[in-house]
Amino acid sequence: MSINFYKDSAKKLVDPCLFSEIAMTHAKKIFDDGNSTTIKGDNKPSQIRKFYDELVRYNDIVKVDKNKFDECLPLVHMLIPKVAYAHGRKTVTQSFVEFIGNLVKSINDAKDLSVATQFFESFVAFYKFYKPKDN
Repeated sequence: MSINFYKDSAKKLVDPCLFSEIAMTHAKKIFDDGNSTTIKGDNKPSQIRKFYDELVRYNDIVKVDKNKFDECLPLVHMLIPKVAYAHGRKTVTQSFVEFIGNLVKSINDAKDLSVATQFFESFVAFYKFYKPKDN
């Protein structure tokens, strides 16, 4: 599932449903995939939170100094191999791996990083709604 942040990409106008309906749809799909009887594995909320916290850290750095974006972008892209490793350890599902990959690939500038971080925050909230206990 690709992630499109903007209603108008040229003007960078955020889709008004991004943090509600779209985040909820992604969270529900990833929750359902983790609880499917045909898909092995589960998404550990602590692992999801770890990836969110890392993205927040990079966003905070860029908020303080927009010139740091070019330094942070390779580190943001490091989330892709890190989530692959977590998948290998069976702490996240393939659908979460794809979610992180799509999220990271959608980040091209400081505004995208900020929107991606807010989107991920909404995703985490909805995921916790679907999976209230941290097993």
